[in-house]
Amino acid sequence: MRDLFRCDDLVKKDGTWWMYEIDAMRLEEKMQSPPGTCELILPLRDEGPNKGFDLEKLKPLQQLQRQQREAYVTVLHSSDTYVCGAITLAHSIHIVGPPMILYFSMMNSSTQPSFVPFVMPLTEYDKIVFIDADIVVLRNLDVLFNFPSISAHVDHDEFFNSGVMVVEPSNCTFKTIMLNINSVESYNGGDQGFLNEIFVWWHRLPRKTNFFKVTWENTTEEKLMLDLMFAADPPQVYAIHYFGVKPWMCYKDYDCNWDLESVRNFANDEAHWRWWRVYDGMDQGLRRMCRLLTQQKNNLNHFRRQGGKMRYSDGHWKLNITDPRKDQ
Repeated sequence: MRDLFRCDDLVKKDGTWWMYEIDAMRLEEKMQSPPGTCELILPLRDEGPNKGFDLEKLKPLQQLQRQQREAYVTVLHSSDTYVCGAITLAHSIHIVGPPMILYFSMMNSSTQPSFVPFVMPLTEYDKIVFIDADIVVLRNLDVLFNFPSISAHVDHDEFFNSGVMVVEPSNCTFKTIMLNINSVESYNGGDQGFLNEIFVWWHRLPRKTNFFKVTWENTTEEKLMLDLMFAADPPQVYAIHYFGVKPWMCYKDYDCNWDLESVRNFANDEAHWRWWRVYDGMDQGLRRMCRLLTQQKNNLNHFRRQGGKMRYSDGHWKLNITDPRKDQ
């Protein structure tokens, strides 16, 4: 198992025998943490006004920790579509916690986003927390650096979601990924599915560390629960993962996912406005990176016309647009 016995620790291969020089402390950290989807690596407190990680339960893991170099990592794609998201993510991390290194990795079209944590020069860090650029952080996530690689939230069934991952960077592991990229079949055809085939001994983080902006059951009760959770102050979730059309690609006035039948289950105005509250706190120079291009404005007008044709009762499609980016 390459996620238990790292290729970096491989000393010798003799036929079918593979010999490793084991880092006992790292292996103990892995073995003390429950694998897979059945059990959380560390449950959140269920009661009290400050629901969150019970730091007392972290002590067994913290006792194994050595001084380590840590960083948050996100991706800047070769296109500018996600630049605004990455900048806003960085600002959100800065707001909620003490200064921490944030590494922006430039990615070209041939590199899958979730592969970035395994690429040089990230090997200068002992442990990183990788966060997708379509996520905003609302509560300090530094606690995740206490957990072993790979720790992530469950996507569905037995698979993990790669939007927030605790990873130990390894150039050797990246080479292994590249060698197997054409021979290992991804369950969903993407980088996340491929990583799930490679890393089978992973550890489940609580839902609130990577909370999906998705309505699963489409009931009034579920929508009310999500509205209350996304609007809560102080925040109840650690990070919101924005599916569908991203907030910066919509007008500020409302979540434009409401206008399209295929993505209405990703629509939530409270989560949308939460992202924009982070945006409003940024320097004016950084906000300019979130401008709307003419093509996207045309797309949004098309979305609104589609919503009007469907006569959706929520009426988002007929709201007056006050977002100044409309006329910029």
